[in-house]
Amino acid sequence: MTGASQGLGVAIARQLVEEGASVALLARSPEKLAAVAAEMGTTALPLACDVSDPDSVRRAFDRIAECWGHLDLLVNNAGIIGMALLETASDDSIFDQVSTNLVGPMLCSRAAIPLLRAAGGGDVVNISSRSVELARPYLSVYSATKGGLETFSRTLAAELRPDAIRVSAIRVGPVATEPDLQIERSAKAVTEEWVARGGPAPEAPASAESVADAVVFIATTRRGARIPVLHLEPQ
Repeated sequence: MTGASQGLGVAIARQLVEEGASVALLARSPEKLAAVAAEMGTTALPLACDVSDPDSVRRAFDRIAECWGHLDLLVNNAGIIGMALLETASDDSIFDQVSTNLVGPMLCSRAAIPLLRAAGGGDVVNISSRSVELARPYLSVYSATKGGLETFSRTLAAELRPDAIRVSAIRVGPVATEPDLQIERSAKAVTEEWVARGGPAPEAPASAESVADAVVFIATTRRGARIPVLHLEPQ
């Protein structure tokens, strides 16, 4: 599980632990990971990892191999969202989003394949976004990374079919998680400007627990069938 130190990643990891799974928690902050792992007990393995760094990813998955020898499920959840018009987007914002949201799942999936194969098959679940289908200003880079992620999911699924490894994407809009005040302020300012320019008001957020339920549903679906993209919308 990547992006496992806060928000949606914690909710998904918590649900997997409740279902009886042991979970490797990957994120960049060792301090936050330690706190999350302490909550979940001995079933959680905290691993500091930058998913955009190939060597960091290799070290994390080598550790998973040492501890468990196999992997049943990889959830690529780590993501960065940069809200800006493309004209004003910084170099760092563009490269950080692409490297984390798209390159990261590629690196983690590559490292996970031998461990999934060792389990006799398994699942890769990529957390995508409804921005792929809903064109929104201020999200051109983010939306492009998620569109690429879904293309990656489809092609990797075909590549791994002979190994009984399924690849799915969950397409979700805003998710209600523990608030990050800096992100909240940025999102609020962008939303106000967007609506003032005639854009639609943002939709209500889905609960983090509903996304976690979707991950469990995909992973426990009877073998022999695959869910390519699961669209999750608040009711």
